Amino acid sequence: MSNISSQQIIVALIVAIVVSKILIGILIYHLVKRKKQLKKERAILSKRNLLMEKHLLVIRSQQDELKSTENLKMKVLSIASHDLRSPFNDLNALFEHFDLLEMNPEGIKRSLSTVRDQMRASQMLLDNVLMWTVNHIRNDQEALKVRFSISEQIENTLAIFQVQIQEKQLQITCDLSEDDSVLGSVEVFNLVTRNIISNAIKYSNTLSVIKIGTNKENQSVTPSIYIRDHGIGMDQNTLEKIQQGDYQTSKKGTENEKGSGVGLSLCHELIGMQGWHMNVISQIGRGTTFEVFLPIEKTNLSQNPT
Repeated sequence: MSNISSQQIIVALIVAIVVSKILIGILIYHLVKRKKQLKKERAILSKRNLLMEKHLLVIRSQQDELKSTENLKMKVLSIASHDLRSPFNDLNALFEHFDLLEMNPEGIKRSLSTVRDQMRASQMLLDNVLMWTVNHIRNDQEALKVRFSISEQIENTLAIFQVQIQEKQLQITCDLSEDDSVLGSVEVFNLVTRNIISNAIKYSNTLSVIKIGTNKENQSVTPSIYIRDHGIGMDQNTLEKIQQGDYQTSKKGTENEKGSGVGLSLCHELIGMQGWHMNVISQIGRGTTFEVFLPIEKTNLSQNPT
């Protein structure tokens, strides 16, 4: 009986050991399986976290873009308001200084001719601003590019400021070729050059000279158009703010002319959107030169009316 009992005990122990090993094996299997599942779940969570972080970056980028767009719209509205108001102020000044009833026919003819030119300039200015606004809403910079003549656009811009030029008796010299053209946004080009020319006139003294020309002889350097005045100039602090696109104050001109204070800041942003670049050189009492680097090419637009 003792032998049988011992054998039974041994068998029972063996069975217990086998069963325990089986149970341990099953437990290890489930633990390993669970570990793999947890690893997969962690990988999925990690991917989801990365995806969420990407979405957050996109959302933040969109928020920054919306904020930037909103600021740009406010600047556009401000500068457009100023630019569109200026020609009408000139017309009011014209009527205040001339009494048509006391003028001879030749004087009346000259005054009406000036009024006509100013109305044309105002209409062109309004068309440019509205066209730029529509194009900006489309937000397709490549679709906005057209080939245009530099000299033609500068001539149209100077026509806007004929009254101010005559009042200050300024001499405007243009060293521009009729064949020089640019592939880009003509609205941005007009808005930028209009603001620079407006400042050149505003800060020039009576009988001063303003020179407009192009630099394209050096093949290793991007061509540029420059607008140079011999006015009151700017200090180093103002120059740095303009270069950084952070200049939003307006100083009165030599004849107490006023401005909107955001023109140059807006120009800096628009030039950057076009892939162009602007450089400013100035010296107090010696004048200022604005240079806009852009892809100038020699093209006969009469044969390519794009």
